[in-house]
Amino acid sequence: MSELDSEEFEEEAAPDLGDYEGERNEVGERHGQGKARLPNGDTYEGMYEKGKRQSKGTYRFKNGARYIGEYYQNLKHGVGTFLYPDGSKYEGDWVDDQRQGQGVYTYANGDTYSGDWFAHQRYLHPLQEKEEDEEEEPLAVPVTRWQAEKITPLTLWSPAEVVQPPAPVVGDPGDTATSEAALSADAESAEAALPDRSPENVTAIEAPAPDVPAEEEPTPNDPEGAEAGSTGLVDDP
Repeated sequence: MSELDSEEFEEEAAPDLGDYEGERNEVGERHGQGKARLPNGDTYEGMYEKGKRQSKGTYRFKNGARYIGEYYQNLKHGVGTFLYPDGSKYEGDWVDDQRQGQGVYTYANGDTYSGDWFAHQRYLHPLQEKEEDEEEEPLAVPVTRWQAEKITPLTLWSPAEVVQPPAPVVGDPGDTATSEAALSADAESAEAALPDRSPENVTAIEAPAPDVPAEEEPTPNDPEGAEAGSTGLVDDP
């Protein structure tokens, strides 16, 4: 983008500065409405005051740029529009030939910036967010690279056979065998001691005799016993 901040050649009070058509004051200075052609090919048409561009005017550059706005002692100062050769333009405030104050800048691609300007640059307040035409750059994230010092070969894994643990053994195994033999001999002896319960050897068992109560001797004071003794009768069991 080409920016022309001020005219390259300023008019000087010399006869060879170019052509001028317009008003002058008593001392011959350009004063009032006038039109001038500078030696470099630029032209200005507007107001003069004591030989300098003042108030409103239009300045055309030979490269195609143009400024339309206010002047103060040959400097762009006040409100003005600057049209650049690439098609961009600025509309807003000027101070001492620089963009300063409120202004709108339209870029050649159609993007625009509207806001504050200071010393010919866009001015962003400390808490002001970035404008939409500025994309935020991604943060550079450091990448840590790991470098192996030694590579160990891989070993295929195979499931191991499950081995059941042996049954717990109490005491000496020799004692256990002796105990089992003794138990077997005792069982055989007990079975031999049992009586033979075969049908040939089973005999009738006599029924026990009923209990006969013994005779009680009568006491001297027992009349029933005396009577029983005198009759000589004995109850049949």
